[in-house]
Amino acid sequence: MTHQVQFPNLGISVEVNPIAFQVGNFTIYWYGIIIGIGFLLAVLYGFSSCKKNEYQ
Repeated sequence: MTHQVQFPNLGISVEVNPIAFQVGNFTIYWYGIIIGIGFLLAVLYGFSSCKKNEYQ
């Protein structure tokens, strides 16, 4: 199943597939990848923030 995203004033139309990839019966969706990357970036930011406040 694909979704069509349109920008009418620009004349651009893009078809987006919500499934990033599949391994057997296991399906990975794009929103899951985006949420995972956001979580990883938040954890990395938290670690770097803790290192800055450690010596103050």
